[in-house]
Amino acid sequence: MPQDISSNSIYIEKSIEHIFLSALIQYAWKENLPQIEIASSEIDNNGYDVILSTGGITRFVQLKSSAITSKRNRTEINVQLQNKPSGCIVWVWYSRADLSIQSFLFYGNKPGKKMNDISKFKNAQATRLTAKGVRPVRMHTKNIPKSYLTRVVDISSLYKILFGKQQRVTYPVAGSPS
Repeated sequence: MPQDISSNSIYIEKSIEHIFLSALIQYAWKENLPQIEIASSEIDNNGYDVILSTGGITRFVQLKSSAITSKRNRTEINVQLQNKPSGCIVWVWYSRADLSIQSFLFYGNKPGKKMNDISKFKNAQATRLTAKGVRPVRMHTKNIPKSYLTRVVDISSLYKILFGKQQRVTYPVAGSPS
């Protein structure tokens, strides 16, 4: 029986991140696409979790994850993400039973383009109440309704959305002359 997700949320979040990155790398490898460089943000204060770069395209990605049974209808985003080149959100939907990826939601623009303006969205509120019982507004965080994100069914489709059409590469075989 799988463990309770809410009491293991950080563990699940990191697991999903690694599963997602692995799937993306495996797809590129199988399709002979350029290798993907991955950098992680040590501190998440600029709106992104990972930086993905391949074939001249660099994406600053805010990763989100939810179980497919989740009723969540919005996600929060740091406004700094819209200032990053090719900033985007990848929301991974997974199975509670085995943490397998089921689908994705994407918010962003074409590779090389800035994210659309997010100022039209409402500011998020803090999760904790103040001593006066008020939820303060988080001025640098916006709520983006799920309906504004594009559903993506598989990793190959997501790769194309993230990086566009990439030229296939031929890697030398070990032991062969270069």
